[in-house]
Formats: sequence, structure tokens, C-alpha cells
Amino acid sequence: MATDKEINNFLDNYDPDVQAIAHELCRIVNDTAPDLKEEVKRGWKNITYSGAGVVCAVMPYAQYASLHFYKGTELDDPAGVLEGSGKQLRHVKVASLDAIDETILVPLIKQAVKLDQAA
Repeated sequence: MATDKEINNFLDNYDPDVQAIAHELCRIVNDTAPDLKEEVKRGWKNITYSGAGVVCAVMPYAQYASLHFYKGTELDDPAGVLEGSGKQLRHVKVASLDAIDETILVPLIKQAVKLDQAA
């Protein structure tokens, strides 16, 4: 698991609101899937969560942060929150702390972990 210092250092150059969003997304992933390995990937500009493979990642941007799912096209998304057009990657864009809905994110994370375990 990445240390708080590593995560804080990585997020240090981002807007404080974006830092807060990223920290909350990390907390949700860690609470939902504590067995995933958390790593700061500076080259990828994100914080990854891996099991057998990369499951998801928290990626900060200038005005928001996103939770990326590496097998996002395979996830059931009844709330319609997943965005993207790549072959597999999908993400949930979060522009404020108030926009974070754990009742939507937790089931997506759990599905992503199951997909990773089935691989």
C-alpha cells in the first residue's frame, strides 16, 4: 500500500479541491477492496489498484479527478456514470466531493475486483 506521504507528495501540485476528491476516491477503493495493491504511478500520473492485474486507478486532473476502471466496458453500469470510448477503459469523472456517490462507486469497484479475480 502506498504511504500517505507518497500520495500527498504526488497530489501536492494539484488544486486542493482535486486533492480532496482524489483522497476520498482512494479511501473508497481501499475500504471496498482492501486486498488490492495501492501504488503511486508517477509516469501514469495516477494511483493504481492492482490484484492479478490493474483493477482501477484514481487520476487527478486540473479541475476534477476520475476513477478509472481498466475493464470498464465489462461492468454493469445501471446509473450510467461510466464515460469513455476506448477498447476497455471507462471512468467516472468527479468534479466535487458532493458529487461522490458511494452507492454507485462501491458496486462498480466490487464488480471490477470480481472481473480481476476471474482473469
